Formats: sequence, C-alpha cells, structure tokens
Amino acid sequence: MKKVKEEKIKVKTITYKKVLLRKMNLTLLCFPFGVFLLWLARKSAYFTEYVYAQRIFKAFSYGLSFLTGHLPFSLAEFLTALAPILVIINFAVTIIRIIKNKKEIFKRLLSWFLGILSALSVGYLVYALGCGMNYHRYSLEYHLGLEVTESSKEELSELCLDIARDARKIRNELNENENGVFSLPFSLNEYEEIAKQAMKALSVEYPIFKGTNATPKAMVFSEVMSNINLTGIYTCYTMEANYNVNAADFKKGSTMCHELAHLRGFIKEDEANYISYLACMKSESKEMQYSGLMMALIYAGNALAEVDIEEYRKLWSTYSDGMIRDILANNEYWKQYQKKKVSQVSEKVNDNYLKANDEEDGVKSYGRVVDLLLAARRKQRAGQ
Repeated sequence: MKKVKEEKIKVKTITYKKVLLRKMNLTLLCFPFGVFLLWLARKSAYFTEYVYAQRIFKAFSYGLSFLTGHLPFSLAEFLTALAPILVIINFAVTIIRIIKNKKEIFKRLLSWFLGILSALSVGYLVYALGCGMNYHRYSLEYHLGLEVTESSKEELSELCLDIARDARKIRNELNENENGVFSLPFSLNEYEEIAKQAMKALSVEYPIFKGTNATPKAMVFSEVMSNINLTGIYTCYTMEANYNVNAADFKKGSTMCHELAHLRGFIKEDEANYISYLACMKSESKEMQYSGLMMALIYAGNALAEVDIEEYRKLWSTYSDGMIRDILANNEYWKQYQKKKVSQVSEKVNDNYLKANDEEDGVKSYGRVVDLLLAARRKQRAGQ
C-alpha cells in the first residue's frame, strides 16, 4: 500500500514538471511574437496607427496605468532597485540546490537558464507593445495638419525672438529663490496635478492626445538619473511617467508633460517635446507656460547658434536677467555630471537606442522639435 502511494506522488511530480515546462515554452514564444509585431509595425503604418496605437495600445496603457497609478511611488523605480537582488537570490538558490543534489546539475542549470530566457522573452514582448510599435505610427505633423519644410535663418530667428518675448513677460511674474532663480511656489504634488490637467486640456482640443490620465511620479533616486543625464523617463513595463526632482524647476513642468506624452503613445522624442510645449501653453499655470516656453527657446536657440552665432548673441541679449539666471543655474548643475564616464556611456546607449528605432539622427533628433514649432508658426500666420 505504501509503495502505491509513492508511485502516485511520483506521477504527480512528473506531471507538474511537464506543466511547468509547457508554460516556460509558451513564454519563450513571446520573443518571436514581439519580433513579428515590430516587423508588422514597420511594414504597415496604417495598421500601427489605427489598429494598434489608437485601440490596442490605449486599452493596454489604460489597464496597466490604472493599476500602477494608485501607488504613491514609482513601481518602475522600485522594481529596478529590486531586480538585481532577486537575480542574486535566484542564482544562489539554484547553486544550493545543485550542491545538495549534484546529479541534477545539468537540469538545474538548464531550468535556471530557461527561466532567464523566459523573463527576457516576456520583457521584449511588453517592450514591443508598450513602446517599440509606436515608433512606426503616423507622424505628429499628420495628426496636427502641419507641413514640415526647410526654413530660412530669418524664420528661425523670428521664432526665437517671439518665444523669448513671451518667456520674458511671464518670467517677471514668477517666484524666485534667494539666488534670484525661478522657484516653484507650491509643492511638487500640486505641480504634478497641474501637468496632468494640462495634458487633459490639450486632449480636448486634439482628441488624438486622449489617453490614460496618469499622474507623473517623482523619482527617489533622482541623483542616479542626473548621473545618466536624464530629466525624465517613461517606463512601458509599468506605464509610468517619471521625472528627476533635482532638475531645475523651470524644466520640471515640460518634463512631466513630455513623459505623459509618451504614455499616450507618442514615443519619438521630438514629437513628445512638441506635445509637451502645446500642453504647457494650454495650462492656466504661469509656471507651466514658462517651462514650455523655455524648453522651446533652448531648442530653437541652439538651432540658431549652429546656423549663425551672431544672431544667437543678439537673441541672448533680449533675455531678461531672470531668464539668464535660470539658464546659468541649470547649466551649472549639469556641468558636474558631463565628464563622468557613466554619463558618457548613457548618452552613447541612448543615441544607439534612438537610431535602432529609426530616429536616424540619434540624440540630435531632440532638436527636431524646432521644425514642428516653425511649421506651426507658418500655419498660424497663413490662417490670419
């Protein structure tokens, strides 16, 4: 009777192992499925836009951000900090099991290796669904009815002067710290809500920007973000928009809206920057408007400096003392990280990542927001 029971237990154990192996095989299929989805997205912008981005992605982002949005902290940051610990524990447990039963060393190592491959496979599929496919949707100018063309130096200079004038007017009304640098007069939690409402207001005028009404989240390890030259990061695995609390106050608003634009399915950096600018200008908050204007001015000003340094110097002379203090304080903050090896490696990785996703100019694509600003300016003037 005892022997029969032992045989039954053995049968159950074998059945369990087979089920586990089947599940592992299924998760391994996530990788080729993710590859297929990205191939399909590259081949058909129509499918990517109207089937995926505006339907599947919206449902995916709504569902996941609804779950993570209720957490008062960044789940992505928590998991990133926890991941190395879990990997070490998992590896240690595998080694202990091998020591206890050396006859199963191959099976244990194979099981551990397949587990790692399964996790990576699932991760790749989530990346394809939450980020990768949206690189291949229709361009932002298509959605906004903009025509991006070559612009003259005069147009660029006029754009810069217009933005500088608007920023100068608002800057005079804003709060400053003891060093005369722009400082938020309210808490970051309140500013997060203002950014959230700015994106909501923008989606009323442009329904294409409708999406999850998530709140941007402050990063606890913002110093780490500064070391790798990041003011914000969108995490497709948790559908969270995170921002660096150590960045200059005049940058925080536009950064929040930038990451929230990613959350709505606009992944390209230049497009997210332009959406951020539009959202900031839709806000009733002077602080948010100033943030959007300064972001646009820095990109447009840098573009002008590359074309004509003398014109840029003339532009700089129109900045108010407050604007100059804000820019110099921001430059001073980032200067301490520029020569660090980790910062240089991070920029190289980011550059290669952008190029791999068809942003052929790499990190230079961040400046192409200027083309959208110029196109919108031409459209506005043509309609007057």
